[in-house]
Amino acid sequence: MKTDNLFSVNKRYINNVEYKVLKNIPKNLIELLTYAENKLSGKTYIVYNDRRITFDDYLNKVNLLSKCLVGRYKISPGDRVAIAMRNCPEYLICLMGIIKAGGVAVLLNAWWTSEELKYGFKDSGALLSFVDPERHSRIKRFKGELNLTEILVSSEYESSRNFKSENFEQLISEKYSFPDFPKLNLKETDEFAIMYSSGSTGHPKGVVLTHIGAMNAIFSWKMFIEISKLTTNGSRSSLDFEPAILCATPLFHVTASHPTFFLSLAIGAKIVLMHKWNPYIALELIKKENVTRFLGVPTMTADMANANKELSLELPSLHYLGSGGAKRPENQVQEQSDIFPKASLASGWGMTETNALGLGVIGEDYLKRPYSTGKLYPPIQELKIIDPLGAEVAKGSAGELCIKSVTNMKGYLNKESETKKILNEGWLRTGDQAKVDEEGFVTIIGRFKEIIIRGGENISCLEVEQVLHAFPDICEACVFPVPDERLGEDVGCLIYLYPKATLMLEDLRKFVAKRLSKFKNPKNFWISLNPLPRGATDKIDKKLISELCVKKGKFTQLN
Repeated sequence: MKTDNLFSVNKRYINNVEYKVLKNIPKNLIELLTYAENKLSGKTYIVYNDRRITFDDYLNKVNLLSKCLVGRYKISPGDRVAIAMRNCPEYLICLMGIIKAGGVAVLLNAWWTSEELKYGFKDSGALLSFVDPERHSRIKRFKGELNLTEILVSSEYESSRNFKSENFEQLISEKYSFPDFPKLNLKETDEFAIMYSSGSTGHPKGVVLTHIGAMNAIFSWKMFIEISKLTTNGSRSSLDFEPAILCATPLFHVTASHPTFFLSLAIGAKIVLMHKWNPYIALELIKKENVTRFLGVPTMTADMANANKELSLELPSLHYLGSGGAKRPENQVQEQSDIFPKASLASGWGMTETNALGLGVIGEDYLKRPYSTGKLYPPIQELKIIDPLGAEVAKGSAGELCIKSVTNMKGYLNKESETKKILNEGWLRTGDQAKVDEEGFVTIIGRFKEIIIRGGENISCLEVEQVLHAFPDICEACVFPVPDERLGEDVGCLIYLYPKATLMLEDLRKFVAKRLSKFKNPKNFWISLNPLPRGATDKIDKKLISELCVKKGKFTQLN
């Protein structure tokens, strides 16, 4: 594979839609492992606490697991296998082991409650799952309702002895090795993963992703990195350090799986894993492991900047400090650039539905335009801004951001009608309100979809409202974003009780906590003595309610 024409573009029809595709890249994620072997063989690949795993050892474990999945569990191409765990090396082994066996990896949110996990298993149809002890304790409450086989993943064998589940370490040991299975006849358009995305319509939606989408996203980022080295945007970069990426965001999110883990394979980078976020530990790891790249949510980069005001660490290896999942506050851009002077500051926008590819801005372009979301990553995407009727708006006018790309999802799992609403002839309606200037820089200025982005986690207002409406004393509820200095946004709600009903806030908090992940629980409660304000169409006026609660104090705050 020649590097000089690695980024050559072809046109290709998929489901009767013409796309631009990179023609000289690996065809699927299994081929990506072989591509990575040429760069990483003999080197340390994964660092996690005091563990150091070479790429050769990692690849061997992936191979052993894939053979076990086929030989013992009879996994066939297209079968769905779930992962419900926090970050650890075994997560990376499981993910690629499932893919190499021809399976479809179902990445479930580790923050989910027992009920949310139950929904994920039922919706995905996964009958086999890798779980850590904490997820196991949540799953056992409903395991009898599902025909589910668990494989317990624990770093310490002793801690798993009390669980009645298959043991991961035994399954990937040489002692229990299964024979090779026939070579898979994978198509580029085959599915490799289902990842869950919170939207505006209640339950999280399973986003079905394909090999061709992921591979084109990964190598578009690789191309962007190569271009940055040749421009002033990359002038701060140090070429004296081997590529190393810090992964602190959860691997069940595309920010970690795609432009962190998968990208590490494409650029031959060591990956330094964190189980739990701590900015002080993150800075120490960057210094100790000579980390060159970090991509996190804006809350993380702000935490790091504040921590380094105390530590004053020099980090000569760090040449890329990116944020995604939400917009970095404009006042933090120059400040973080000053605190980390060797790093090119960057910001990106993408969705689970786009394999995380989308827009990006870096270096001087970002410092000059801290309000901007960036330009399209080259070279395969197309962009348009449309009005409510679907017509393109004039340059500089606001409308809905739409992206056409082979990286777009195949669709929502079990939700054909919802897929058709946002994906048409290759164009994905993002639900974000944006405008684009004459130079091609996009600025996202709002949302058409009713979601809250709390520290990079997307929360459906409707999903929270449905839980609140199930509380016996609540007649009406409206959920909306509340500004938060550290997280960007948090969850607020205004409630109206039934006549003669009384409310104990602690009872309501406990009720919600049992049904929703902690990050979805409302932080701020307001109460109305009258039915909630409505607009001309008799729909609850969320925008007005947010303003009356947050800015004007028209309702009584309960906490």
